[in-house]
Parts: sequence; C-alpha cells; structure tokens
Amino acid sequence: MNCIVLSETWVVDNVEVFNLSGYRLIYNEGSFNKTDRLIVYVKKNLQFTQRVVDISEVKALEININFNNTKIRILAAYRNQSVRERQKLNQQKQRRSGKKLNTNPLKKLLSDTDWNLLNREKNINYKTNLFTTKIKKCVEEATSTFIIPKGKVKRKTWITASLVRSIKKKNHMYKSLLRNPEQEDLRSEYKRYRNTLTDVINEAKNRYFSDKIENNRGNSKKIYEDVGVAIRVESGSREEIKKHEMVQQGDQKYRTYFLRLQ
Repeated sequence: MNCIVLSETWVVDNVEVFNLSGYRLIYNEGSFNKTDRLIVYVKKNLQFTQRVVDISEVKALEININFNNTKIRILAAYRNQSVRERQKLNQQKQRRSGKKLNTNPLKKLLSDTDWNLLNREKNINYKTNLFTTKIKKCVEEATSTFIIPKGKVKRKTWITASLVRSIKKKNHMYKSLLRNPEQEDLRSEYKRYRNTLTDVINEAKNRYFSDKIENNRGNSKKIYEDVGVAIRVESGSREEIKKHEMVQQGDQKYRTYFLRLQ
C-alpha cells in the first residue's frame, strides 16, 4: 500500500510516536475542533509534495505523488458536521438584523451627486441605467445595519408561549450538539425533537389562518388580506428552504477547489 489516509485522529501531541516503518507521516494539525485532524502515510520511496489547503475552516491535506511517470493528486479532508451547523447558526443570527435608511445622509448624498452627465447624455437607455445606478449607490451608502435585540424580535402571531419554550429548548439542544458533535445519541435526539417541533409549528400556523378566514366569512376584504398574509408567510418559508438548499459557502469552496484541478 503506497498511501494511507486516517481521519478523525483527534489531537496528536507527539506525532512521531505514530510513525510506521517504511512510510513518511504527514499531519494536518487541524484547529477547528478535536476531531478534524488527519494523518497521511506515504511510502518513503515515492516522490511527492504536500501542502495544507484551507477549505471552509477545514485544513485539508493535498498530496501530489509521482508514481510510474504518473502524477497522482490526493486530497485528504474531514469536514465535521459542526462546520455546517455553525454556518446555519450564523444565518440565524443574520436574520435578527435589520436595515434603516437614514434620510438626512441620503439627501446630502443626492445633493452632492453630479447629475450633469445625465443632461449631456442623449442615449435614453444609458441615461436610465446611469440614473438608477446613482440612486442605488446613494441609498446603499445611506443605509445602516442594526442588530435587533433578542427580546425585541417580533413573534409570529401563531407562536404561543409554549411554542416559544419549545423553541428555546430546541436551541439549547442545538448548542449542546455543537459543543459535542461526536455524540450521535445527542444528534439523533435533537433531530427528532426539531422535526416534531417543526410539524407542531406548521400545524399551529395552518390552524391560525384557517380560523382567521372562518371568522371573517362574509367579509371578502378581510379574507383577501388574510390570504395575502398567508401567501407572504409561505413565500418566506419557501425562501428559507431555498437558502438551505443552496450550496453552502463551504460546499462552494470544495467545488471551486476541484474545478481548479480540471
């Protein structure tokens, strides 16, 4: 066997202890958590180069071996589940932020903008695009981001106090899982609780809108408003699903790495 790859080797303080006769040992010294360490053994009679590749918080080992006039590239990587879960946690934190358009700075930016080019330009399409670009730039520069305090996040109407307690319990279980990613029983318990809670929340939401429409029977205007709210909520849910279905940043980095090899 010319090459051996070992993952989840945990912390190795004295790596020389694990030397194998006839092999050279390569250690990635992962730093994300205690399970992302890698050890690669390569036969001593082989010519090879090595480097550590940072891919989405993971230290992968790239080994390039010359074997019988053939170049072989091996990428050894272990991506712990907690990497993906921490990315989801960051997304949840981002959803608690808001944006505010500051009127006075916007007025000043619009006033300081040079609009003479619009008057000189004759191409109506180019003039429209230029005008839109300038307006967007001013709006972006005059917009500030703020963090919504945890206690000030507006709660959806169908989320009852008991559901809030259940959500807090789920979040607590999630944080425990992040601290102990290797505990499969904890992971299974969290997933089971999370899925059950999701079903209960969806049922509460459906019941809420059904009751709203039933109570407003005969009032077409109110029913139209309720249906509009329900559609917007459902659209938002689909948007969240799309976000989760999109390739995560780490997955994209993996893909980019392999595309470069082609």
